[in-house]
Amino acid sequence: MNEQKKMTEMNEWLDEVCAALGVDRGLLAEVTPEVLDLVGRVAHGPSRPGGPLTAMAVGIAAAQGGGGFVAGVRQAIERLDPLLEAQQ
Repeated sequence: MNEQKKMTEMNEWLDEVCAALGVDRGLLAEVTPEVLDLVGRVAHGPSRPGGPLTAMAVGIAAAQGGGGFVAGVRQAIERLDPLLEAQQ
């Protein structure tokens, strides 16, 4: 399967997930590249199964931060950069 098809399927799935959970799809779309990059870095670095759970922890941190979801996700990812760099 080519990358474009994979991304199309991912976006269709995420549309359904966001609708089912009542999540603003636009917010998720704004941080999708950063989150996918983070999951890839974790999965190919310190822990393959830790990738999705790291993304979940970033989402929790963003929700608890109170400064807005998109900014919170980006800040949480930045805070993880030193940990990931130390794993290289």
